[in-house]
Amino acid sequence: MDICIIPRPIIRRIASSDQDCIHFNAIFSAVLILAVFLSTPALRFVTDLPHFCLFEHFLGVPCPGCEITTALAQLAHLHVEKSISTNPAGIALALTVLFQVIVRSGALLRLVAFSTAQRSVSIA
Repeated sequence: MDICIIPRPIIRRIASSDQDCIHFNAIFSAVLILAVFLSTPALRFVTDLPHFCLFEHFLGVPCPGCEITTALAQLAHLHVEKSISTNPAGIALALTVLFQVIVRSGALLRLVAFSTAQRSVSIA
């Protein structure tokens, strides 16, 4: 079972295979998340949330994932120093997401170019 932001009947008009559907949904998800983080009300909402961590509460050690959403929101607004001071793992996560968007976009473009080349060969 997979979770798709774009429903399959709609994406099937663009994509020819299940792999293409996965790539389109991954790219669309990343763009949607980026758009939410770039909006100012989202940053204000994220930074105003109270902090409570079960990991830190029960184990008594700092949690490596605490305030990562705030760090990502600050990074999206180009507040790099605030992002690093909030949680340095935010930059690593942002770079991972950026890498995935670039790689999946390249894979999608190669698949589209390959399927177009196959169609032109089969027509000729």
